[in-house]
Amino acid sequence: MDEYAFSEETQILLKDYVSASVSGGSSIDAAARSAPPDSLVSLVRHVARFGVTCYPWDSMRVLVANTLAVNLSAFAEKHSSSLPEVQQRYARIRTSLECMPHPPFTIQRICEIVLCPEKYYKHATKLLNALEKLARVQLPLCTMSPAEYNQCVLEGLEKEQEAQAYKREDEERRRKIEAAAAAEASPEAEERQEQKEEEQEDGMEVGVRESESEENDALLAAVDGKMVAREEEDAPEAEGAGEQMELE
Repeated sequence: MDEYAFSEETQILLKDYVSASVSGGSSIDAAARSAPPDSLVSLVRHVARFGVTCYPWDSMRVLVANTLAVNLSAFAEKHSSSLPEVQQRYARIRTSLECMPHPPFTIQRICEIVLCPEKYYKHATKLLNALEKLARVQLPLCTMSPAEYNQCVLEGLEKEQEAQAYKREDEERRRKIEAAAAAEASPEAEERQEQKEEEQEDGMEVGVRESESEENDALLAAVDGKMVAREEEDAPEAEGAGEQMELE
C-alpha cells in the first residue's frame, strides 16, 4: 500500500519536473527530451491501475503528455510512421488535455495506452485516433483528496486480491478436473472400466438365467396345479361309474 499512497515528496518532485518541462517546450521532440523519471511514471501507472489520482491535474496532464511523447516517438520510429503527422496529432492530443480543468473520465484508458501503446495497437493512425477520441471526452473525473485517494487505492488492492484468490481457486479446480480426466484416460483406468463392464455383463447374464429359472418353475407349478385340479374333478365321476357297475 505504501508505494501507492499519496506522498508530499512525490508531489514536490512532480511540481519541479513540470516547471522544468514546460520551460523546455511542448513539442513532441521537446517533451520526449524531458522524459520523466520512473518515480513519476509510476504515478501514470497508478492511474492506469486504479483509475483515480489525488495529484494536481495541471501537473498530471503534463506528466501524461510527456510520457506519451516518449513512447509515441519510439512507436513511430519502430513502425516507420510519418513523423510530421505524428507530431501534428500529438499536439492536438496535448492541447485537448491542457484545455480540461479536470482529468477526463477516460483518463484510466488514456494512461493504459500511453504506457504501452504496442500492447493495444500496431498502427500509429489507429493509436492516435483512439487517443484523440479519448482526450476529447468532456465528462470530468474530479481529483480526489489524499485521504479519499488512499482509501480508494486500498479498496482497489483488496478487490485485486479477491480476484487473484478466485483465479487461483478456479485454476486449482481446473487442474483437478484435468487430472481426473487424465486418470480416467490411463491404461489402468481403461482396464478397470473394462473389468467393471464385464462384471456388469456377467451380473446381467446371471440375472437373466435366474429370471428364466423362476419363470420355468412358475410354469411347472401352474401345470401341476391344473393337473391336480383336473384329477379332483374326475374323481367323483370315476366313483359314480364304479358304483353303477356294482349295481349292475
